[in-house]
Amino acid sequence: MRHQRQFCTVSPCRQFVATTKTSLSSLVEIQNTATKAILTTFNINQIVSNHLKIKNTTIVISQLQWEHTLPNNTTKLLAIVIDNHSLVVILDITQLNPIIIRQTRHDGIEKCQWVPPVDTEQQEGAYTNSRQIVIFTKHNLSLKVYSLDCTHILYTIEKPILDTILIRPNHNNRFWSILGNTREYNSPPVLYHFYNHGSTSVLLHKVRLPHPFITPPQITWSDSGNWISIFSDDETLFGYHLMVYSMLGIVQQGTIGPIIDVDCFTEYSPDLNGKYVHTWYGENLLISRIAESSVKIQVVSMSLLRVVKEVVLGIPSFVQGWKQEVNRVVYNQFATPNINELNQVLIQEDNIFIILNNSLILYYKILPDFQFEFKTIISTYERIIDITTTESELIICTNSQVLLYNMNKSILESLFKSFTKISRINYINQELTVFYDQMAHWQVIRGKNNEALVLKKRNLLNSVQSDEPTITDTFNIRKRLRPT
Repeated sequence: MRHQRQFCTVSPCRQFVATTKTSLSSLVEIQNTATKAILTTFNINQIVSNHLKIKNTTIVISQLQWEHTLPNNTTKLLAIVIDNHSLVVILDITQLNPIIIRQTRHDGIEKCQWVPPVDTEQQEGAYTNSRQIVIFTKHNLSLKVYSLDCTHILYTIEKPILDTILIRPNHNNRFWSILGNTREYNSPPVLYHFYNHGSTSVLLHKVRLPHPFITPPQITWSDSGNWISIFSDDETLFGYHLMVYSMLGIVQQGTIGPIIDVDCFTEYSPDLNGKYVHTWYGENLLISRIAESSVKIQVVSMSLLRVVKEVVLGIPSFVQGWKQEVNRVVYNQFATPNINELNQVLIQEDNIFIILNNSLILYYKILPDFQFEFKTIISTYERIIDITTTESELIICTNSQVLLYNMNKSILESLFKSFTKISRINYINQELTVFYDQMAHWQVIRGKNNEALVLKKRNLLNSVQSDEPTITDTFNIRKRLRPT
């Protein structure tokens, strides 16, 4: 039996939520996030049947993707990938006539992605949100660029190495990039840069990298959009390879080369964690790893074009900090694990968060000359499934709780606690949208809340209670909990 997924996604304007009950469901509902009312329902099975001119067909939905919008714009377009018919159905939620893009059964569709609109002055009467969409065929054998204003494919990129396009930051969405392989055996991949006109894109420049990759590298634009890094720690047994290009690269002896090309090799150590994480910090790259019970960070300066410093941050075995427990958040002393794995390094202005074991967060302040001031440590008893930052907040999501750390007040508190497994969250402008794992349901939270209130609003209390065992033991801690 085919595994049936549920889909539930909020629009960028945060006014709408699109849901399906299962991947085999023929209905897509559009709800208003403020009133919870169903604004419209689309029968996707009927749309596909009418387009293919066949009756009694079935559909398998594999993706829902809202378009990108400019600030203060309302979202209108929703792309739906129909896996078993190799179709992308693009709905305008204010109209009834969809746009349909069809691929051959041989190509199929792996996923689609909208190209963001250009954040500049638009022509009067022109559509100002996304007007281009890229389609990745099955197994990422090709990427095809389509415009909603044209009736033909704009570009085809063979064998894209990445499964997403990279938007150049700080340039009004004018540039996007993709790394693609070629048909030639053992040939280096090519980095393609496109210029976004809004309705169409044109190929601006392409750079052939110096050598092929065994596994896909990590490719990241700097926040300024001046540099693009290509990083891999899979090409060497102990170490990493880093290349940094400008937009157009450097022409040397007839070839286009990187501005920085670093091969770093390290000696084997029994407690060496082989994973490296590279993160942009202004015009510098921080390359982090676990070694000798410490976090070691190399600083690569783009102004000096070399490694300028290595910082060693010890991981304390016993520390005082914030700890998530089953029913509360406490500030107390606790022991940390002896063996650690580096998962992620998150930087927000001068704040750096180092995530270990998907359950431990080291928080430092970056001072001048790359001095690191320890601020606090946060431990969760559940695996962290999502983590993000705002200007002054760190939002941590586990399967049962959303935690908020206020950097100004140095306080960790529970923003939301759930009886039902959380699959993901969306947090913008102090508004939290929670999506559940087992039910195609969602809830918008403003301020601190708990799921008992939420479920009453959504009429879901009975379904959850049926899954929860009744506690009759008077001395069970869950039996004795009092509401706060």
